[in-house]
Amino acid sequence: MRSLAPLVACVSLLTAIPAEGSRSLAPVGNFACYRAAFTEFATTKISVRDQFGTRIAIVGRPTDLCAPAAVNGRPIFDSVAHLTCHPIKLALKGSARISVRTQQFGVLTATVVRASELCVPSSTATGGALRPPPKTLDSFVCYSAVPLATFATRIAALSDDFAKTRDAVLRPTGLCLPATVGTSRRLQSQLLACYELKSAAKGSGPVIARSKLGLLQASLGARNQLCAPSTKSPP
Repeated sequence: MRSLAPLVACVSLLTAIPAEGSRSLAPVGNFACYRAAFTEFATTKISVRDQFGTRIAIVGRPTDLCAPAAVNGRPIFDSVAHLTCHPIKLALKGSARISVRTQQFGVLTATVVRASELCVPSSTATGGALRPPPKTLDSFVCYSAVPLATFATRIAALSDDFAKTRDAVLRPTGLCLPATVGTSRRLQSQLLACYELKSAAKGSGPVIARSKLGLLQASLGARNQLCAPSTKSPP
């Protein structure tokens, strides 16, 4: 992979990052996620808190970048707020059943079995100005989920920063719960329900992503997931 230095040098940072307390409440939009090869990232430990309590997560080099997406004619909610997703090791005692409702795919009831990723709000650029990380989007702890019912494959029209395609939505793969990371505070009550995609879309790059965990360069691969906003419903 090419060195980060030349690309970072051409990226100008716009403003200082505002204080954590200056963020305001905001709903969540859809995200189309791409497999990504990121530059080196030093594994770190950080405190995270979600509905299962406060724990210490071991956070690795990110493997996915999620871009705000328009889905089936529903427009992009916030074109600036992306998510950089890191694999994590995080204790979960037992399992839990969660039921959510999405606008796109109805009710999903699933058993979450293990924490898989920490997705943190990020700004991105392929050149030019790079904004500070967005302050109106939560971090999310994502859990592998086993659905309790069969999911019928369907087609969804997706458009994001990198591609506009019609993708097959294959099956639910996980639930992402809003979380506080370090000293941040939680902003959203909505979750993200994530689904595996079969897509011809591929990301462009290199892309610079900036989050509270660092400034990294990524080369993007295939679009592989759609994460849709969802609200809890009785199981």
